[in-house]
Amino acid sequence: MEDIIIVIKKISKTKLKQLAEKRFGDLIKAVVDVKRGIMALGGELHADEEAELLKNGSEDIENQEIKEKIKTIKAYGAKVIMCPAVPIHDPKSRHSVAEKLLEKTRNSFMPNQYFNLSNPKAHYNSLGPEIWRQTKGKITHFFAAAGTGGTISGAGKFLKEKNPKIKIMAVDIDTSFHSTNGHPKPYKMEGIGIDFETPCLNESVIDRFFPVSDKHGLGMLKTMAKKGFLIGTGSGAVSYVVQNYLNKLKKGDVVVMLFGDSGRAYLSKNYY
Repeated sequence: MEDIIIVIKKISKTKLKQLAEKRFGDLIKAVVDVKRGIMALGGELHADEEAELLKNGSEDIENQEIKEKIKTIKAYGAKVIMCPAVPIHDPKSRHSVAEKLLEKTRNSFMPNQYFNLSNPKAHYNSLGPEIWRQTKGKITHFFAAAGTGGTISGAGKFLKEKNPKIKIMAVDIDTSFHSTNGHPKPYKMEGIGIDFETPCLNESVIDRFFPVSDKHGLGMLKTMAKKGFLIGTGSGAVSYVVQNYLNKLKKGDVVVMLFGDSGRAYLSKNYY
């Protein structure tokens, strides 16, 4: 529930800008997008000077729940603005506001990770082949958190094409839009949660969805840290699911679980 709109101005010659230039030529001057906190931090690294952000939620920007991410983004020169937590198609939603910013920002580009099919395609072309190569084609199960759906759908599609018997396991929050059939409730975990219908989520390649509660996902963080993995909240949910799936595995199974976020962004929350 911590989506961010980011407008990056005077962006440097990066892969993000090169992607935009392929579509719009060298006139591109700004990138506008709605992002979860993790992606926003990565996107902000592309900026040279100034940026604007809008965060979805009702908390104060210095609230303990979001402090590290907001302070990190602000360190790169960002301005943070709060948006109400309303459905995505509401004119006041973070997505609607992002689209308005796109319209009024001259020579701007919106990657739009929630609806841009380049999202799963990127994981199909990179993450999927990497997993297949590093496991030497022996992978039997792939577990990953689902948010936009791009990671699990893209990598999952590639792996299924290589071997249809590979199990693609999506980890979601038990109170998300998807888990509750369109009746979501607030949750604490970040970097995870299917919050609306999106073409980036390809359910045909997913064998099973695992809904995880805040209690169970967050409860794994301290355990994993003691084992040497300082992971973020979405990864905590993934590790919880895998731990409880172990008794279903057979000798010779090769399991890949993806930890897509770091615990360094959550240290002030006392999860560890």
